Amino acid sequence: MLQQILKDMFIDPELLEELSDEQKQILFMKMREEQVRRYDVWADTGPVVKKDPAKPKRKVDILLDSQSKPWTWVLGEADGELPYEDMVRRALKAEEDEQRQKDEQDAKSAKELAKKQVEEQATAGKREREARRQKILSEEEARMKKEHEAFEAELRRKEEEMVYATSKEARLAATRTAEEKERKRKEQEELLQRRAKEQEERDRREEQLEQERLQAEAAKRSEEIYVNIRTLRMKREETERAEQEVEWQKNVERAKAYEHERRVSMKRAKEVRRTERTSGDSSMSTAMLERMRELSRDAQPAAPQGSLGVSGSGGRVHTPPTGRVDKVAAPSKTGTLPSMPSSPRPAITATGSLPRQSKRAARPSNRTEVIQWFKDVEWARRVVCNKNGKICPWFHGILSRLHAEQLLEGKPAGTFLIRVSERIWGYTVSVSSAHRCKHFLVDAGIPGKYQFFGDNQKAHDDLHGLIEFHQKYPISVAGQELLLMPQDQVGRVPDYQELIS
Repeated sequence: MLQQILKDMFIDPELLEELSDEQKQILFMKMREEQVRRYDVWADTGPVVKKDPAKPKRKVDILLDSQSKPWTWVLGEADGELPYEDMVRRALKAEEDEQRQKDEQDAKSAKELAKKQVEEQATAGKREREARRQKILSEEEARMKKEHEAFEAELRRKEEEMVYATSKEARLAATRTAEEKERKRKEQEELLQRRAKEQEERDRREEQLEQERLQAEAAKRSEEIYVNIRTLRMKREETERAEQEVEWQKNVERAKAYEHERRVSMKRAKEVRRTERTSGDSSMSTAMLERMRELSRDAQPAAPQGSLGVSGSGGRVHTPPTGRVDKVAAPSKTGTLPSMPSSPRPAITATGSLPRQSKRAARPSNRTEVIQWFKDVEWARRVVCNKNGKICPWFHGILSRLHAEQLLEGKPAGTFLIRVSERIWGYTVSVSSAHRCKHFLVDAGIPGKYQFFGDNQKAHDDLHGLIEFHQKYPISVAGQELLLMPQDQVGRVPDYQELIS
C-alpha cells in the first residue's frame, strides 16, 4: 500500500484519519523523499538547459525539526487551525456566496436590459409609425408631382398644336385648358387633404384606444382596492359585534345569578315571618330576619356598567318580550317598582345572543342584486328625490360608461349626471370636462355615508350634500371638475324605471 501511495503521491483522507501522528510523519517524510528522488532523476535525465552564469544556482533546503528530521505540517491539525473538512466547507460556502451574488447581479442586469429593450421597442415602434407615415406622404407627393409634370407636358404639347388654329379657337382652347388645369389642381388638393385627414383619424383612434386601455387598468386597480377596504371594514364590524355579544351574555348571567339569590333570600324571609306569627317569639324572629337581610346583601352582585343595573334588597329585573334586559329599578315606598327607560344597548335575543345584521357581499355579482339593493336601501330613503318628493334631474339608472358619455357629448364643462354602478354598492358621477368625459365612483356601502372612492375624501350625509359641496370645490386638484349643470333624462321613458317599479 505504501508503494502505491508513493507511486500516486495521494492518500485517501479516510485512511489518513486512521493513521497515528507518528505514522503520518513517517508517511510524509517518505513522500518528500520520493519527490526529491524524482527531482534528481529528472535533473539527471532531463534536457540540458544552458544556465545563465549571472543567475545564482537554485538550492532546495528542507526545514528540519528539533530532532534534525524533515519537518512536516498536516493541513488542519495545527493549533488554532480549523479541521480540513471545515476549511473545505468554508471555501465551498464562499464560492457559493460569490456565485449567488453573481447570479443576482446577472438577474438584475437582465431585468434592466429587458426594461431597456421594451422602452427601445416602444420608441422604435413610434418612430416606425412616423417614418411609415412620412414615407406614405412623400410617395403620394412624388406620384402627384409626376402626374403634374406629365399633365404640364401634355398641356405644352396641346399649346403647340393650337398655334396653328385660329385665334378664336386658340382662345377657347386656352380657356378650356386653364379650366382643366384648375380642376386638376383642386382635385389634387382635395386628395391630399382627404388622405391627411384619414391619417389623422387613424392616429386619433390609436391614441384613444391607448387611453381607454390605461383607464380600464386604473378602474380595475381602484376596484381591487375598494374590495379590500370593504372586506377589512366588514371584518372589523363582525369582531365588534362578537365582542359586544360576549359582554351582553356575561351581563345576562350576572343578572340571572342575582335574581336567583334574591328569590332565595325572600323565601327565607317569608319562612321567618311565618315562624314568628306561629311561635310569637319576636326577638328571635327579628334576629333571624336581620341575618337573612345580611345574607341577601352579601349575595347581591355588582351592577354591570351601562347595561344591567340592580337596586337594593328587593330590586327586580325586567325582561321585556323582545328578550332585552333593562336596568333594575329599586321599589318605591308603596312597594311598587317605578318604570325605568330601556337600555340603549343592542337587544339580546331569547337565547342570549345579539341579533345579526344581514350580510352583503363586498360587491354585487349581477344586475339583479344592484336593483334589489337600490330598492331596499336607497329608494326606501328617497335619496334621489328633492324636498318635494320628485326625482332629481341629475339621477339616471344603471347606465354603461359609453351611454353616459353619449349623453354628455357636446355638453359644456361641468355638466354631470349620477348613475347607479354595477361594480360596487354605490354610484358613479359622470362629468364632462374640456376634452373628455370623466367618471368618479361614490361609495354608498354604509347607509347615510356618501363619499368619493379614495383616501382623505369627505363623507356626506346624502347625495344632495355631495353635489352642493362640489359645486364650490373641485373633485380633483388636477382636473378641477365642478358639478354645475345636471343632465336631464332623454326620451319619454326614464332610464331609472326598473329601479322604482
